Amino acid sequence: MRWRRSSPIFHAQLGSERVETMWPCVFDGPAELVGLGRRLGGVEKAFHDILRKRFSRVAKLATPERPRGVRPARGLFVWFADFECAFAAREVWLNGQRRMARHGAGAVARY
Repeated sequence: MRWRRSSPIFHAQLGSERVETMWPCVFDGPAELVGLGRRLGGVEKAFHDILRKRFSRVAKLATPERPRGVRPARGLFVWFADFECAFAAREVWLNGQRRMARHGAGAVARY
């Protein structure tokens, strides 16, 4: 995904909405790829710079935290699958907690 080309699409969609509360702006990717975290950070910084220039009030309301709970969420969610591939979505379905619940006798073992 070429972020510079995709950013105007997001800004056009954002321009037609009224944002009055905090909204999630989450950039994430796998931890296994060496150097992808730096690329992700650079793209995130560039996106926020462009957002600040075009929509400064909306940029102040952006938060990097995922909403909690099991429900649909609206914001910007970007997942970097690789150096050449990223997926972006405006709406996602959150499935609640992201770690295994503790069993009474400890963590559940899988055989």
